[in-house]
Amino acid sequence: MPNQRSLGVIKDMTLPVDIGKKLVPIFQRLSNPKLLNRCSRSMTQNANEALHSILWKIFPKSTYVGRKTMKTAMAFAVCRYAMGASYQSLICKAMQLEPWTVLKETAREKDLKRLKRAEKAVGEPAKKRRKCLKYSSLKNYETVKKTEDIAYSAGAF
Repeated sequence: MPNQRSLGVIKDMTLPVDIGKKLVPIFQRLSNPKLLNRCSRSMTQNANEALHSILWKIFPKSTYVGRKTMKTAMAFAVCRYAMGASYQSLICKAMQLEPWTVLKETAREKDLKRLKRAEKAVGEPAKKRRKCLKYSSLKNYETVKKTEDIAYSAGAF
């Protein structure tokens, strides 16, 4: 029988008690049946992805920036995510600058457009359309799966 070192197992692999105490509530929250039910029905939204998309619009991933610049960009992205486009006017006021009328109007228009798009996305017609698209995509997948011998699956190649 191989020894434990050759299997990659180290005997004394225990977490310190204080770290364990902090991890247990996280695991309990993530394994909550209510959360798991929501996830199984695809009813979750990844807020980090939305925040990251705002950040990458400010600085694309392909552009190198220093740490200080990235921190500033992240602060602007958080402000935009939390307050919408009107954050620019608030930042100007915080810096004791008077924001231009064009800046205020443009920000208001962007925020109204975003709110209208969000309201439209939660309406019944949009929900029905998403369900139809999901059903047709599942139907297409099943058709392709039946006609082809090999279908993509994780770890199959």
